[in-house]
Amino acid sequence: LFASVAFQREMSLAELIHNGPQALPYLGEKLAAEPWATLPVIALLFSAVASVQASLIPMARGLLAMGRDRTMGPVWTRVHPRYGTPAAGTAVLVAIPAVTAVLAVAIPKLSDMLLAAVSAIGLVVALYYGLTALACAVRFRSALREGPREALLAVGVPAASSLVLLGLGGYLGYSYLTMSDHFELSPDNGWFMFSLPAGIVLAGLVMAAVAKYGRRSPYFATGRGTDAETLTTLPTDRETV
Repeated sequence: LFASVAFQREMSLAELIHNGPQALPYLGEKLAAEPWATLPVIALLFSAVASVQASLIPMARGLLAMGRDRTMGPVWTRVHPRYGTPAAGTAVLVAIPAVTAVLAVAIPKLSDMLLAAVSAIGLVVALYYGLTALACAVRFRSALREGPREALLAVGVPAASSLVLLGLGGYLGYSYLTMSDHFELSPDNGWFMFSLPAGIVLAGLVMAAVAKYGRRSPYFATGRGTDAETLTTLPTDRETV
């Protein structure tokens, strides 16, 4: 929040558009001389490390659980024999963005696609958080018979949140589709920006279909995961798993 306010107070819209990913070092130069102007870049480096830890670790463990339930492939269930951590999944999750980053440097169009994906990711976030809130309201609908307070907290608030998020997502998608009158591989083309989150959603539906009909995951029949104690591939006696 502080960073967003600082950007908009100290930089004009033209400066923000022109500098793009270099907006933070540019802001540092505007606010102070060296060596203080380098502090925002140092802060960004620490933030990058924290972001990697906050995203990589839970993602690998989430995919471990999904692999256990056969909603994802068996590679995600391979754990380290000593530490009991999802080592194979972690290595894959590190390799994919590393290769993508190298290719983005070599292929400008790929860099444009990544920039557009980051800009349009809010549409996906609004969709899956909105659906999650709606699922909460449906799951705890029995609270409607337990009094007004329980009904409000368990059903009313999630349902209202779902409507707001899905409404914002719909408005954002409409904005993208009306932003341009043709499709172009450009980070400022509305149709292109809409196609990226749409592709992510479609890819997720395809993966879900493979898990349900190909892997016969019990999750889609019972709504619950596989009992970890019945699997020999996971060291269930390790607390870290």
